Amino acid sequence: MKMTRRSATAELTTAADGSMVVHLAGELDHDGVLAVEGEVHRAAATAANTLSLDAERVTFVDSAGLRLVLQAQMTASSRGVDFVLARPSDNVVRLLELTGLDDLISTSG
Repeated sequence: MKMTRRSATAELTTAADGSMVVHLAGELDHDGVLAVEGEVHRAAATAANTLSLDAERVTFVDSAGLRLVLQAQMTASSRGVDFVLARPSDNVVRLLELTGLDDLISTSG
């Protein structure tokens, strides 16, 4: 049986106040991160007020995906921008708990 990979995607929305939401979907592994990191890093570097990574449609995440989230959080925080990992999927929540990052990364929903 052939398994079909779901490539990661990132869609950016910007609010009137400059806050940004990056809607992530698919697998945030090495290849998936390569597909979305440019969009995530641009948002982290330019968002005003709040940067939100919406992870509701993330189906898989590994260390590469966690690194991307942490980098976005550090970049936003260094600029005085609030960061939140919004609506994380069960897979994302589980990995945050296993790694102890659930205490370091602000989540909502």
